[in-house]
Amino acid sequence: PGARAEAARTLAVLPMEEGPRTSVLLRLLRDTDYTVRQAAAEACGSAGMWSDGVLAEVGKLLGDPIEEVRAAAAACIGDAGSRGATWKEALETIVANEGTVGVGLAAAIAYHQVTGSSELLIPLVDKQLKDPSPESRRKVLYALEQSGVQSELLSKLIVARMYDESVEVRRAATVAIRAKAMMPQSVRAALLERVTNESEDSIVRVGAARALSSLGLGGPDTSAALKRARERSDGFLRVEAAISLWILDGSDPSLENVIRSSLGNSDDLMRGYVLQALMRMGWDARRFIGDVLRMSADDTDAYVRHVARRVLDSWRRG
Repeated sequence: PGARAEAARTLAVLPMEEGPRTSVLLRLLRDTDYTVRQAAAEACGSAGMWSDGVLAEVGKLLGDPIEEVRAAAAACIGDAGSRGATWKEALETIVANEGTVGVGLAAAIAYHQVTGSSELLIPLVDKQLKDPSPESRRKVLYALEQSGVQSELLSKLIVARMYDESVEVRRAATVAIRAKAMMPQSVRAALLERVTNESEDSIVRVGAARALSSLGLGGPDTSAALKRARERSDGFLRVEAAISLWILDGSDPSLENVIRSSLGNSDDLMRGYVLQALMRMGWDARRFIGDVLRMSADDTDAYVRHVARRVLDSWRRG
């Protein structure tokens, strides 16, 4: 089964004619092993294989006895957009009968993608984000981040989780909001509060700083908050605040010093993080090409060398 599941995942990215690919995936969608059926449904969604024949077979998996398979089938149908409208009622039934984060939420997201309506999604997300289990709330936020669904009401629900009692949930909320913000002013206020709260978890503060720059939420208040974070923090937050200032304001006099000192940090994770940040900065980060070339060849950590080479590749591609 493992080899067949891997074959399904490979088919999603392998360049080949659609006819043979479809024939193999249809066979894998009917496999007796649930991990293979799940992988095949995921492959159909990621490869954009939404012919009538494929969708008909994937639609059958909405009634599969295994939860993970049903969730993968719902996600594939959602990815198909309006072409998945045939399964609208089946998705409604799943949402009504399965309140789990995996299947119920996947079906509600798919229903939104198929119909354009959030009538099932918002009430379900609201309910699930009030679940007593922090892990369940975190999973909801992760699923929303991955879904690509945009909604002002979703933004409100995610912003509320930035104040969750669980640090893991707050971390997930600052990541999820980067793809969901449709109320920039209220989102800005929540993110600024997280960045400037010195008793907050450092990863939450880093996530909030990055969300501000990712969403383009600049302005005098944002600049002041990021400068304060850069000056009164060390480690990852200092780096993220400096980079976010540069992205939002177009300049930051301290950026070069922050980057160079962090590239020489003894912590492998810090060096890797700064290199990934250079990719976000794009072409303008080429002033650090000497440092990156050296790290790609000589850094003591294999992962850091790998990331450095990825940065160089991104610059070569322009």
